[in-house]
Amino acid sequence: MYSKRQKDGNPGIFLNYLRFFIAVTPFFLSFLFASGSNSAHPLTICESLLEIDTNRVGSSANRKNRDTSFYLRSHNFYDSLYKKFSRKKITQFLYNLAFVEPKNIPLPDSVQVLKSPEPFQKYAGKVIRRIHIKVLQPFGPSIYDTNAIAFTGVGRALNSVHLNTRKYIIRHNLLFKKGQRIDPKILADNERILRELDFINDARILVSSSDSIADSVDLTVITKDVWSIGFDIPVITANRVIGRLYDANFLGLGDRLTGTMSLELNRAPFFRFDGLSYAFTNIGGSQVNATIEYYANNEGDRSYSLEFERPFFTNRTKWAGGTGIIWWKDVVDPDSTLTFTTEYKNEGLWGGRAFLLGKQKEDSRIVVTGAIYRTKFSQRPAVSIDSNKRYYNHFQQLVSFSFSRNNFYVTDYVLGFGKIENLPYGHLIQVTLGLDQTDFYNRVYSGVTFSAGQFFNRFGYLSGFLSFSGFFHGNSFEDAVFKVYSKYFTPLLRTKNNRFKFRSYIITDYRYSFNLRSNNTDYYDINLDFKINKVKNPETFEGVHALSTSLTGVCFTPWFLYGFRFGLMANLQAGLIAPRGKDLTRSILFTGLGLGVLIKNDNLIFPTFIIAGYYYPYTGGNLNKLQIYLTSDLHMNFSDFNVTAPHEESIGN
Repeated sequence: MYSKRQKDGNPGIFLNYLRFFIAVTPFFLSFLFASGSNSAHPLTICESLLEIDTNRVGSSANRKNRDTSFYLRSHNFYDSLYKKFSRKKITQFLYNLAFVEPKNIPLPDSVQVLKSPEPFQKYAGKVIRRIHIKVLQPFGPSIYDTNAIAFTGVGRALNSVHLNTRKYIIRHNLLFKKGQRIDPKILADNERILRELDFINDARILVSSSDSIADSVDLTVITKDVWSIGFDIPVITANRVIGRLYDANFLGLGDRLTGTMSLELNRAPFFRFDGLSYAFTNIGGSQVNATIEYYANNEGDRSYSLEFERPFFTNRTKWAGGTGIIWWKDVVDPDSTLTFTTEYKNEGLWGGRAFLLGKQKEDSRIVVTGAIYRTKFSQRPAVSIDSNKRYYNHFQQLVSFSFSRNNFYVTDYVLGFGKIENLPYGHLIQVTLGLDQTDFYNRVYSGVTFSAGQFFNRFGYLSGFLSFSGFFHGNSFEDAVFKVYSKYFTPLLRTKNNRFKFRSYIITDYRYSFNLRSNNTDYYDINLDFKINKVKNPETFEGVHALSTSLTGVCFTPWFLYGFRFGLMANLQAGLIAPRGKDLTRSILFTGLGLGVLIKNDNLIFPTFIIAGYYYPYTGGNLNKLQIYLTSDLHMNFSDFNVTAPHEESIGN
């Protein structure tokens, strides 16, 4: 796949993986006790990720000193505790196992957000003389203390079977080269791109001036891997378990290999391999991603897919596009007398061109994109103009015209536990037109969307999305969809000692589909917002008119145990849903009150997850009032304002 073989990888690749798979049982035990990094030596505080101009921020230097002072006090506390615990072997072991020093250096408390290019502005125009790349292991070092080592046996053991990302993979993800002049926006974009890679925990680009040549600088790119092997269990019942095992950095190449397995008591064979996928990331530095996948299940469903895509990964990207094909075999109602099988394929192709508006300070773009999608059945049940719309042969031709301003802040304590995060701001206006052809009729699709996001001092961050779309057919405008939602979070609040930090999040979502054809079967499932387990009648939560809101308060605590960080969460949610022909205001008000714990280990591939207990006052016999669930879907992700492939809006997407 790559044109040049590199020698910066680990020489014992296959031996280490063989050792890992032989030791499957120790792996699962190791996960339970996986700890973060500690250092037995005094911690060297590296320079801050962000250099703040004290004249611009005012008293931020004093506040930053308070942050640094707290960091040093924390270190002194752990150092003192270590000295006391190290007097005996057993207490030294407990210390090494349980405590993790805080490695994240947060923004100064006077700075809620900072435009991501600002730390690099003073280097603008300087020539890049050298580029150094440093890849760190998951356990031990951090991008602020690259010399720390994994202090526990578990951390060292996991590092020994981890294959570091090859340096040439990092180099393929760089947007700059030696001899070029520094553009602060490119460096900021590159830090963000590296942080967003699944197999990277954190990334940082350091700029160091040359003493001999005033107009040249050296760049050091530091990335820290996550321990990239993980698993999840999407289905677990008394007699059936479905699990996925994956490696998001297979052989250190940055690719993701995923296997799906199932175990079932009343089936022969008891264990079965159900699926396999391989995702190529940034093939040869081209920014083209590819995925090949196979899947099967008990009911006889099968699918094979192959996809390629190159996104608009920065504001400077001129061309983007993608193509893909999926073959499906779908067995419907396999346990009934009405069972039947369908076979079909989905095909798609899209491309786009961006035009940067040079006079705009915020890198505004006009983007033109076009797409064609086709669904073609080779086997299906009988269809008519008024029934079985799901099994229509379908051909869409779409074109979109967009105005995009997509930029990012750097901030912290939004979704993570102190690690620097990228938060989008800007806006996107998009108009989409197209021809929608089926077996029985042709319609003209039109839709307009608007989204925007901004951080306001002393108020917080607010983003919103609005869309209105539908189809012109003859003299009618039909299958119309109106959607509006917003996401908001407060400024970060801190206790006086800076140990506990608080944010509140409010999410609202309104959807309405009207002027529906008789064969329209689209609906929205409001339980996607509630995430209620064990619902006896799912149709209770389905409809074409929906309103939901959620209020969440999060406390980021200073607690560390076995490498895991913890937060406390309280959530209040409410929603209404109405089927076709019913009034939303007369619908049942679903409410829920939840308390939970957020858990995250930055060294592991697993996302932040919540263990929560919920109380639902109204059940109507459809669900249990008290429920406990485990989820990694926090509903707090903030979409950017980039342009993607054009598509038709529906009430469910």
